[in-house]
Amino acid sequence: RSERAVKLGPVGIRTTVVSRYRGPSPRGGDAGHAWSYSVEFANEGRATVQLLSRRWAFRDAGGDVTAVAGPGAVGETKVLRPGEAWRYDSGTTLATTTGSMSGRFVFEVLETPA
Repeated sequence: RSERAVKLGPVGIRTTVVSRYRGPSPRGGDAGHAWSYSVEFANEGRATVQLLSRRWAFRDAGGDVTAVAGPGAVGETKVLRPGEAWRYDSGTTLATTTGSMSGRFVFEVLETPA
């Protein structure tokens, strides 16, 4: 099963996130349950932007939260010109088979057309 969320940000960055439950963690034992997610940014605005940072909060059904934050995503601080898109894939492990995730991305406007 998977879930999809789409949001259009203030400078025209459309963010689409698709999460998917993958089953018991391949590490076995009490390692939890594996989840994957894909994030796509599409620059539908007029400005060139750069991804500076991201923050995720993963919450399992018991209310335990794991936070992840840092520069860019998957080691990249991607620059997106108008009309460009970029996608990355990642994953996490939760103690339960259900949960939620919320995130925040910070972009900097590098260039705005006159």
